[in-house]
Amino acid sequence: MNPYDFVPSDFNRSPDENRRRPLRHHRFHGISGTLSAIITAETPIFVKRGNSQEFMRNGQYQYIIPGTSLKGLFRSLVETTANGCFGGKFDGEYRDKIRGKIDYSFKLPREFKACIDPDRLCIACRIFGMLSGKKVFTGKVSFQDAICEKPVLHEVINTVDLMGPKPHHGAFYLDGNRIAGRKFYFHHPRGVRKKRDHTAYNQRITPLDKASEFTFTASFANLEDDEWRALLYAIALEPDMRHKIGYAKPSGLGSVRIGIEHIRLIDYARRYTQPNRGVNEMRGSELTRYTSDQIQFFTENTASPALSALRRIWRWDPKDTTLYRYPDEQWFRNNPDVPIHNTP
Repeated sequence: MNPYDFVPSDFNRSPDENRRRPLRHHRFHGISGTLSAIITAETPIFVKRGNSQEFMRNGQYQYIIPGTSLKGLFRSLVETTANGCFGGKFDGEYRDKIRGKIDYSFKLPREFKACIDPDRLCIACRIFGMLSGKKVFTGKVSFQDAICEKPVLHEVINTVDLMGPKPHHGAFYLDGNRIAGRKFYFHHPRGVRKKRDHTAYNQRITPLDKASEFTFTASFANLEDDEWRALLYAIALEPDMRHKIGYAKPSGLGSVRIGIEHIRLIDYARRYTQPNRGVNEMRGSELTRYTSDQIQFFTENTASPALSALRRIWRWDPKDTTLYRYPDEQWFRNNPDVPIHNTP
């Protein structure tokens, strides 16, 4: 089975329905505070340092997941689950080794394209920020690097061949007259797939093994209720789902469980006028109940095509024995019109 699938956008619900002026940074209003979380590797994980074959580390030589990577992960999830814009990452043009440049920009409806007006932003751009030429909104949330406090070393592996996109196979990338959606990779609970030899198409890497733990902190300010719910869901997900992050996802790497350990909500207006007031700290069962209530809008939504697809792709089942692998070039040549759901 193909190692990835596309999560469709709900093209019947335009991001324009919820585009609005964000709460600004010149004064505190809305929801502000910090949260801390633990990332636990369910499979080996590898976060590549630039173009090297080394795991990313900080100045203290600790293994890390950069805060920018976390921000990108959670932004993509908010765009996907809360019907945001495509954030400027999808310009509709691919470089294809078979047919050269392929332009699918006209396959993305105009209202789903990246926000360009800082006074009229989709939910993802209000939370994470936007940049369009000289127009900028810095966003309301920031993530520190996730530091691995408990690394578990894995043996050196040769990944499977890591092939580039194949947009010429329109049956994968398109759904009728529109793009198929955003790409997400399946989990591989049965274990990492690897090759015996190093080739021109794979990488020789040393991942951290499952059970490695990373901790991170996020700060947020001036979030509105719908933004806070969407951000919390992107971080917490649902009990039988897992995130994917890092390099070599087609090899089965990068499945992680994220658990929020602590939330600190701060009412700055009240705190400055009433000393020792305006701070709400939550941990343990209180935090679990609070988070569950906040993300109920998403967890009980069975009508969203995006949420349904994401649950299917990111469902974590330790007993799953599905073998995920890319079809070979011959398959693509022989099956030019076969959609992704019918891959062998």
